[in-house]
Amino acid sequence: MLVDLSTPETFVLESAEFLNKFGPQNVFNPAASSTFKNKTTYFVNAYIDMFPKTMSMVHGYLGEDRISGLGKEFQTTFGVVQRYDNSEPNLSFLNQTFAGRIGLSNTKDPKTSVRDTILRDSHLPVVCLEATANKTHNSTTVRIGDYIYNKTSFKTKVPAIKPEFPFEGLWIAPVDGVSIDGVNFNDSYGAILATTVDVIGLPGGPYEHLLKKLKPKYDQDLREWVVDCALNIDIKLAIGKSEIVIEFGAYTDKLTETKCRLKLDVSQWNRLLLGAPFFTNNGICLNYESDEIHFYEVPHTNSGMKIASSSFLITCLLTFALFLPK
Repeated sequence: MLVDLSTPETFVLESAEFLNKFGPQNVFNPAASSTFKNKTTYFVNAYIDMFPKTMSMVHGYLGEDRISGLGKEFQTTFGVVQRYDNSEPNLSFLNQTFAGRIGLSNTKDPKTSVRDTILRDSHLPVVCLEATANKTHNSTTVRIGDYIYNKTSFKTKVPAIKPEFPFEGLWIAPVDGVSIDGVNFNDSYGAILATTVDVIGLPGGPYEHLLKKLKPKYDQDLREWVVDCALNIDIKLAIGKSEIVIEFGAYTDKLTETKCRLKLDVSQWNRLLLGAPFFTNNGICLNYESDEIHFYEVPHTNSGMKIASSSFLITCLLTFALFLPK
């Protein structure tokens, strides 16, 4: 299941329609479950990603069943999708396909109840996400029900910004400034946490300054805008009373020994977008009761090692088969 922090809805793809296209591991067969109930209620939802700009509209019906995860079983409702329009809603930015999406945004869903059921039956209404990476190994972790970090790893905690239209439900952290190569941008920003896009979005000032430092050039053979992999310029965010670092190796992909592709874009509305690259060696815990965001450091597996490239690093938060109907 894709882990999606931007929406509260959860859906799975129905096998009758999608088995041949996506395979048995990426579909749900209601007929195989003796406890499944068709709620005979129409289910529709739109999924929009800004980087890149894609949109998918899913259609189906609401179902109810027992789902398993975290060593427990839950009775809950979810969407069963029979068709979609435009982009594939179960496709990750790594072009991997999954059985559906589990929505973990900061708002309740009147239709599907997976998010609320999981949080209600957990020890604490907390979700933690992290990705650990070095040159030879990567791993991702989602923990629901408790904080995952220890005292030495903890960086800071901040109240989540309560956004207005069109950002309702998004997890947004207050950022007091951005520092790039010794230059400080001391404006206040909101940083959107996103697990379904492989990009860091920066407001105009920091974005333009970083591009001037990186000096990207278009490579005709690679058909990509590339920068020198030796530049190693980090992005530093002032959050709470701490400095949170997005490493150069996290927001670039190493295409050759010397050429790296940027996973950057300019954002709007004076906000940052913290997509998958942010989670490389940075962890967050979301408290759905207190509306707090905790930040903590995920140490490199090899002490002191600097990430050289993220092309092999982030399977990210999208590869977790967390909850599937039985």
